[in-house]
Amino acid sequence: MVSGIALSLFSFQEKAVLKLMDMTTDSREKQTIVMKAPTGAGKTIILIDFVDEYLSKVNRQTAFIWLCPGKGDLEEQSREKMEKFAPSRKTQNLFDALQNGFVPESTTFINWELVTKKGKNLFDRIAEAHRSGLDFMVIIDEEHSNNTAKARAIIDAFSAKHIIRVSATAVQNNRYAFYEIDELDVIDE
Repeated sequence: MVSGIALSLFSFQEKAVLKLMDMTTDSREKQTIVMKAPTGAGKTIILIDFVDEYLSKVNRQTAFIWLCPGKGDLEEQSREKMEKFAPSRKTQNLFDALQNGFVPESTTFINWELVTKKGKNLFDRIAEAHRSGLDFMVIIDEEHSNNTAKARAIIDAFSAKHIIRVSATAVQNNRYAFYEIDELDVIDE
């Protein structure tokens, strides 16, 4: 589904993208969506394809925020993967966003440790984006990490249409919509 280069998704990955599309376009759906994806499911590829599909078919006036835990430069790895598999999509990091703001049809990859430290002017950039009519959608990679008051304040500031929390160890919670990729489907394919 990703435009740009040929990328064939496994059927369980396509199903996950379609499910995320359904959940983010249904006005009756909960704001927060938790997706449990077992190790090896290709959650980054699923999310990249979802971002591309959403921006192409639903709302181009959206900026995606992709939050990653600080360990291991995961945000840069995810960004590089997006640049490889969806080269037509604009990507940026936290420093780009602080300097230039948020723009439609972009994905900003952010290391949690950088935004939870003091001295960042992130809230001003978020407010500017809201004033310009930009919608946000937040993806929280490894959603079990960084569940702190500072992290919640940052997520709340985005006033995201939807928050997608993804992890191999996600737990179902009735407050959130929940989707689980079956481990047997991953193994079979």
